[in-house]
Amino acid sequence: MTEKNPRHLATLIVLLLLTAATAGVSEVHPTWLAIAVLSLALAKVLLVAFRFMKLRHAHLFWKCAVLLITCATLGSLLLGFRPSWRPFGFPGSHPTSTSRL
Repeated sequence: MTEKNPRHLATLIVLLLLTAATAGVSEVHPTWLAIAVLSLALAKVLLVAFRFMKLRHAHLFWKCAVLLITCATLGSLLLGFRPSWRPFGFPGSHPTSTSRL
């Protein structure tokens, strides 16, 4: 039997909004698209873990472990991120340019 909880409906709405935001970010520059999509995905992972997997009632160790792994994943993604584009006006930035920096 399903558990009827108004917070589950609120969580569902937030997950749907995050999913819509993921579709909305498709207009972002391709360089930043991966960062935006993965950040939204990690937010959804945390929401599902703490709400539906009852992680909020778990031992402090498990809460910290999930948060640490999620933050480490996002942090390593951001630290390893190198934009592959340069604004126009810099050498090698024009699509027809053959020079490299």
